[in-house]
Amino acid sequence: EFRRVLFRSLCLLSIVAAFYATVVAVERRGVLLPALAGFFASAAANASLLTAAVGPTLLIWMLAYNRNGSRWLKLCGYALAAVIPALPLLWLFAQGPTQTLFNVFNYHFFYRQVAFHGAIPHDIDVMISWLDSAQALPLALLAIAGLHFVAKRSGWERAQCAEFFLCAWPAIA
Repeated sequence: EFRRVLFRSLCLLSIVAAFYATVVAVERRGVLLPALAGFFASAAANASLLTAAVGPTLLIWMLAYNRNGSRWLKLCGYALAAVIPALPLLWLFAQGPTQTLFNVFNYHFFYRQVAFHGAIPHDIDVMISWLDSAQALPLALLAIAGLHFVAKRSGWERAQCAEFFLCAWPAIA
């Protein structure tokens, strides 16, 4: 149980750090902030593959809303720094590519359902279980109301609205 809480905490901390670095990186020149964003997004994905969608989402947003500096330098900094947390996995891949691919991807995509015949209905139940939650449903409705306010009634600049929408994109992805 402690390990599970520790990995969830690491993922959440890494996602928040990557989000902050991404938002600040679009306004500044240089490669340090995009590199930090890539590092932290990759650290979250390497701690739990459930957070793997955060990295590409932040990268695409950073490149789309870049206001200062070179997009290419930021892309390179993000990508190179994202490799650092993946080095242990790359080392395992160099030692045994077949075993590493099986353990990280193939089992979850192809073989998990073989030993558990109700895997797909179970996964669907888990994905929609928030609809039956006393805490999650109001939170989702408030988030939708907040995004509607930002989009239609806030009167804020496009760049400021985009930061709020960036909060929703990783959850959607």
